[in-house]
Amino acid sequence: MSAAVTGIGCGGQPFDQAEPGTSSRPTPVVGGEPASALDYPSTVALTDPSGEPFCTGTLVSSTLVVTAAHCLQDWWGNPISSGEVRIVYGYETPSTAPSSARRPVASVHPHPQYQPDVSTDADGMGHTNDIGAVVLQEPIAGGVVAPVLPAGAVDTELTPGREVHIVGYGIYNYNQQKAGKLYKAITPHIRHIQWEMLAGQPGEPDTCNGDSGGPAYLVVNGALFLTGITSRAWAKSTHPCGDGGIYTIASQYVDWLESVGGELDGGVTEGGFEGGGWDASPDAKPLLDASAACLPLTSACHPVTNEGCDASKGEACRLNADGTTSCHVGTNDQPAGALCDETSRFCEVGYHCGGAIRCEQYCCGDSDCTAGGTCTPLFASIGSLGTCGVPPQPEAGVDAGSTPDAAPDVGPEASMQDASSDAGELDGALADVEADGGQQDYDAAGPVADKRVVEGAGCGCGVVSGGAAVSAWAWVVLVAGLVTLRRRR
Repeated sequence: MSAAVTGIGCGGQPFDQAEPGTSSRPTPVVGGEPASALDYPSTVALTDPSGEPFCTGTLVSSTLVVTAAHCLQDWWGNPISSGEVRIVYGYETPSTAPSSARRPVASVHPHPQYQPDVSTDADGMGHTNDIGAVVLQEPIAGGVVAPVLPAGAVDTELTPGREVHIVGYGIYNYNQQKAGKLYKAITPHIRHIQWEMLAGQPGEPDTCNGDSGGPAYLVVNGALFLTGITSRAWAKSTHPCGDGGIYTIASQYVDWLESVGGELDGGVTEGGFEGGGWDASPDAKPLLDASAACLPLTSACHPVTNEGCDASKGEACRLNADGTTSCHVGTNDQPAGALCDETSRFCEVGYHCGGAIRCEQYCCGDSDCTAGGTCTPLFASIGSLGTCGVPPQPEAGVDAGSTPDAAPDVGPEASMQDASSDAGELDGALADVEADGGQQDYDAAGPVADKRVVEGAGCGCGVVSGGAAVSAWAWVVLVAGLVTLRRRR
């Protein structure tokens, strides 16, 4: 996700100019969508006196905003003055807020033990204390405050793959440095330590410059809890934004926050959250019906169920060579065990053209393999999504016209050329390729009429394949670019 400032980056660092040697290299960051001020109403913008945002924060009491420590320091690590900061509440575009909505600040407090260069683990997480507080001169009347997730609930709620709601005013188009509008996204939790958490990974929505100090929320019992505070990029990032981010765990600092700004209000802790504006209707879900352990929830479509694609238009969800998914329009009719080449002979819904150039059933777990067998993951980077392997074929001696294995196994090209069938079924794409038994449906028990993945398949799937098209997140498209591994956001 993203959103950001124009002129001052997080922590007062200029970023309107690209790093040396990278100004002409496109590095677009996509992964979120515009948010309404009512979606996550506790989210506020930290702006300069003119209304230009430079960081993001969260209202935790009527007079206290939580943000990142580095947002409240200058280049030399000194606290910026309260006169340099305004808080804008309730606006999607803070720069359009009237001067009366730029709320003056009584004091700013970067954490006194903020240590950006402290020793960290392999992911770049450590005890950096990247948290700050802004105390307002006057309370925000009617302001919606966010409760902080209790420390005792962190380990219970922050499980791998848990949906984390990220919101901010930072960069939402890195290539064009577009920023300053409220954006939102949902990204998976990866892991956490006592003081910090890692959320997002390559291909998932991510925070960016200007989102610093902004919230990472969890939904618990229908309520929105402030859990993390946007700090910096993942240590292994190869792009400025889009590879995952590190967030300070807010519950570790409640005592300090209260020592600075008084008792926290607590907010609504049962129900009350309206979903952050995400359309939860069956035909327009923001996330796929799957487990993040199997498939990134921000994938364009689901290969097992075909969710995200419109089968009525001939679309089938395919897994691409880079581990992303996309809807493919084609014949998409080669069944289990049939010859395929991903050029003109495409596998039907729920099947993948594997290394054996035969269609293998997609799966998230062994229970998905309708003909039995083991689900073998395809890419380590996307969880447990895999295939069940090539189903057993009829024994030697069976009529060559009825089995996909009739052709001698002498390599992909020979196998495809020796297979015989009606070339008209190939739409003329490969006029010199003949196919025969490859058009038959086979599984371990022989021919099947219309094999499809059924409701209740593994990995949390609950959508019958071939369903109507649904709204799905766009994949983050990232090109070359260098990043300072501990980049502030």
